[in-house]
Amino acid sequence: VLGMFERRGRHETVPSSNSPRGPSPGAFTPALRRHTCRESSEEIWPSPLCSERVFDTLAGMDRRIEQLLDTIDDIDPVADGELITALVHARDRIDAALTRAFARFVAEGHHDTDGCRSPVGWLRAHCPITDTHARTLTQTAKRMNSWPQLGELWFDGHLHHAQIETVVRNVAKTNVELFAEHDAEISPVLVGLSVLDTLTAIRDWDARADAITSPD
Repeated sequence: VLGMFERRGRHETVPSSNSPRGPSPGAFTPALRRHTCRESSEEIWPSPLCSERVFDTLAGMDRRIEQLLDTIDDIDPVADGELITALVHARDRIDAALTRAFARFVAEGHHDTDGCRSPVGWLRAHCPITDTHARTLTQTAKRMNSWPQLGELWFDGHLHHAQIETVVRNVAKTNVELFAEHDAEISPVLVGLSVLDTLTAIRDWDARADAITSPD
């Protein structure tokens, strides 16, 4: 399916998804104050029928998250390039952990337990999040469920969020299932590529995939 990926050499050693770089991010769902989410419209946020929001109280917060927040509070926000770079990398790891947890949450259907009709609706009902961010997170989580090898490479630190975003945005909906079929072969080849090279590779793959999936 991907002639251009063969040029990279499939014999090259790729980090195993079973050998995470650093601690493996665990799933965490904060226990928010219970309320019922019966949205009158998926397009309204916050919904007038879901007006009670508690964003600043995370009862029973996981101790690891408390420690993480304590560490963040201790950071001196100086104008230092190395600090900024390190923070961006740290945010990438947090994004990976969040997406992994939400992907499991969605796969197991937990968003439907309190009346929310969709994962996007659940996020808008429970989190201080924009509609655009909720939709993006939901789409990425669903793609990681469909493309487990790509997800594991991100969760283990071998790919970064910008690459994941590039893949999710540039694989057409009509080619999502085909990408899933070749996920194990394609995704490891992206390790070590820049964002621009990832974009070039995925656009090339998507164009080739169109030739296969197009009804014409």
